[in-house]
Amino acid sequence: MKRLITDKQLKEKLGGCSDMTIWRLRRDGKLPKPRKLGSRNVTPEEEADEAIAKLVGL
Repeated sequence: MKRLITDKQLKEKLGGCSDMTIWRLRRDGKLPKPRKLGSRNVTPEEEADEAIAKLVGL
């Protein structure tokens, strides 16, 4: 089963960036679009890790 992370956890993975930075990265296609789980935005951790690796050039 895939682990889902919240936007708060995603921001921590990105070094404590702002909500606006997350929004811009998603808008520009550099982060995957979130899914709704109740009222929370969640992202599969594997997809987030792949996107972050591309951002830092790994």
